[in-house]
Amino acid sequence: MVERSTAWIGQPRFLAALGFAIALWIGGNVFASLTGYTAWDAPPFAWLQDVLALLAFYVTLLILTTQRREDQLAGYREQLTLELAILSEQKRQRSFLSWRRCAATARHWSTVAMPRLCIGME
Repeated sequence: MVERSTAWIGQPRFLAALGFAIALWIGGNVFASLTGYTAWDAPPFAWLQDVLALLAFYVTLLILTTQRREDQLAGYREQLTLELAILSEQKRQRSFLSWRRCAATARHWSTVAMPRLCIGME
């Protein structure tokens, strides 16, 4: 949910919608003042500033939460990569030891026959 919200906020259409909402807010207040109605948020637009400050706070929280989650996932990936490298090294070492055992038991055979006997031990 947080990742989707952060991704949505990062899209250009969010900025366009925010710009449209701000223009509508200001335009509505100016139009109300010019036509003799009471503006719900007279210029310097204190309510608009408060709404934008609250929005900025929420966006900051979303970004920090998403960043923390991505850092956790990166740590998990690093740990998994390390575990895979260790398993690969263990497999290579077992294969090498297996080949050495085969070579040690085949010493009395000819040097030509030994590689053919131990070829499947890799």
